[in-house]
Amino acid sequence: LNGTVSTSNVALNLNSTLLVTGNSQLSAGSGQITLGAATTLGSGNALTLGTGGSGGVSATSISGTAGGLAEDLTINVTGTVGVTGAVADISTLTVTQSGGTTFSSTVNAATVTLTDTTGAIAFQGNVTATTLNTAVQTYSAVFQGSSNTITNAVTFSNTGGVTLGNGGD
Repeated sequence: LNGTVSTSNVALNLNSTLLVTGNSQLSAGSGQITLGAATTLGSGNALTLGTGGSGGVSATSISGTAGGLAEDLTINVTGTVGVTGAVADISTLTVTQSGGTTFSSTVNAATVTLTDTTGAIAFQGNVTATTLNTAVQTYSAVFQGSSNTITNAVTFSNTGGVTLGNGGD
């Protein structure tokens, strides 16, 4: 993938292994974006999922290139977002907006920026990041992994609350 792929309010399903070889954007308006197999961002490339439309995102694993230049992942939809596999080797992971986002596995990114969402942005696996940025919005930030590491000090500016652990920790 190298460039923009968009549909007009129709689902966009990419169910094969995907290699992003240039800065790219997937947009489906009110349709669902589905990345049904592993997605790899080539060295120095960025992937943006959505342009603010009401559709959601469903993805398996998304990774950058180990030892590569900075690879960035941005999520910008108002529907729900679910990433079931690991997010790894990402320079900047940004949730611009969503109707609720769940990362079911590990997340490894130098910078994680949580701008806005309706409801919660939930990390169910371990998170490893150097920097975590939050914005003054009403979403909640949920970190349920058993071993989360954020290197730099964090100010949770979001006003919807913060959950650390899953009650069994």
